[in-house]
Amino acid sequence: MKYSKLVSLAVILVALCLPAAASAAPAPIQLTDFTSRAADGAGQKHATAINSKNGRQLTFGWRSDADGAYLAANVYKPSGAPIGGERVLLDGTSTTQNQQFGAAYNPVTGGWIVTWLDTDAKTYVSQLLKASGAAQGPARTLVSSSDMNCCGSSDIAWDSKKRQFLVAWSYYSNSGETTADGSPTGRFVKANGTLVPGGSFRLLSNVSDFSEWNSYHQLALEYSPRHDSFGLITKAKNPSVSTYMRPYFQRLNSKGRPVGSARNLTPLPAPTSGIGNADLAYSAKSDQYAAIWGETDGADAPIYVQRLKGSSGALVGAPVRQTLPAGESGNRYRAKIVAGPSGFYAVSTFDNLGLNSAQSIGAFKIGANGATVGTPVWLWTNEFAPASRPQVAFDRTSCRFIVTYVADADLSGEAAYQLFESQVKTTGCRKPKR
Repeated sequence: MKYSKLVSLAVILVALCLPAAASAAPAPIQLTDFTSRAADGAGQKHATAINSKNGRQLTFGWRSDADGAYLAANVYKPSGAPIGGERVLLDGTSTTQNQQFGAAYNPVTGGWIVTWLDTDAKTYVSQLLKASGAAQGPARTLVSSSDMNCCGSSDIAWDSKKRQFLVAWSYYSNSGETTADGSPTGRFVKANGTLVPGGSFRLLSNVSDFSEWNSYHQLALEYSPRHDSFGLITKAKNPSVSTYMRPYFQRLNSKGRPVGSARNLTPLPAPTSGIGNADLAYSAKSDQYAAIWGETDGADAPIYVQRLKGSSGALVGAPVRQTLPAGESGNRYRAKIVAGPSGFYAVSTFDNLGLNSAQSIGAFKIGANGATVGTPVWLWTNEFAPASRPQVAFDRTSCRFIVTYVADADLSGEAAYQLFESQVKTTGCRKPKR
C-alpha cells in the first residue's frame, strides 16, 4: 500500500490550560497507520473516548477501501501508540459517513460502547466493545424505522448513579428533517450492553414547536452526578423564534425525561443566519453546563458560549461572544467543548486567519465568566492542507486534553489523511484511584 493511499484520523493530544499569552502546540508526531486494510478513503466523522483509569483512547468511525465502506475502531496507549490493529465492526455496508458517531468508556467492563445509524438495516444501534476495541456480544437495536435516511447524530452519557448509559440520537427522515420521528430520542443501555426495558422516549417536551431538525453532528448529551440529571443540546428550527436553525438546551431528569421546555440559547431578536455545531459540557467543579455554537455566515462568523446552572438549566448571564482572531471567512462553526480541572476548553475550525489559506484548527480556554482566556493555540496550520471535524476530550490520568480531527497532510485528498500526536500537560488534576 502506497503511503499516499494511507487513510487515517488525525489525532492531536494537546493541553489547553496555558498562560494568557499566545502559545504554540508542539510539532505533531506522526503515528503508526491504524488501518489493517488497504483503505483508500476516510470519513470526516468520528468519535473519541478516553479510559478514565488508564488514559487509553478509542477512535471509532467510517472508512472505505476497494471493497466498500466499513465501520471500525482503534485503541491507543496514552502515548498514542496503537494497541493491536483495526477492529472492523460493520463491513461491506452502504452506511454513510454523514453522521455523528457516539463513543464512551465503560467503567464497569473496562471497555467501550459505540453507536451508529445503520442505513442498510434502517436501525440505530449500540455496540459494546472489549478494552481492545473488538466487539463484545451482538449489536443492539435501539430503534428501527423504515423512515430513516442517510444521516444521524448520537451521543452517550454514563449515569454513575444507576451505572448505565443514556444514549441519545436523532436522524434525517425520508421526508426530510421535518417529522417528529427524527427528533432527539433516548434509551438506556446497561453496562453489559443489553437494553433497559421500557423502550425509547422523546427527549424534548415541546416537539410540536419545531418544524425542522438537523441531524448532522448536532446533538450532545451530558450527565450531572451531583443532581442525577442530564443536559441535552440540539439544533432545531422553531418558526415562532427564527427561520434559522438555533441551539436549544433541554434538561432531563434521572429517568431521561424532559423537565420543562427546550430553551433557545440565542437572544432575541434572533440572528440572521444558521449555526454549525452545537456542543455541551458539564463541570462538576462549578456545577455549570457550558454550551458552545458557531454562526455559519458572515465575514467574521462568531462563536458563542452560554453557561447554565447544573441544578436547573437556568441561564447564567447572556451568551458570550468569544474573543478570537478576525479575518475568518465564515467557517468557524465546528466548535466543540469539554470541562477540565479549571474551567472549560474548546476547539474549532478557522478559515483565512492570515495564518494560511486552508482550514486551521485552534484551541482556546474559556474562563469562569464564559469569556475567552488568552489566544488560541494553533494545532493545525498547514498553508494548503485542510483539517476538519475536531473532537475534544479530557484525560485526567495524565492531565491533558485530547483533540482528534482529520487532516489532509500531503495534499492528496481524503485518501491521504494521516495520524499525528502532540502532548502538552496541564496542571490541577487529581489522579484517579486505581
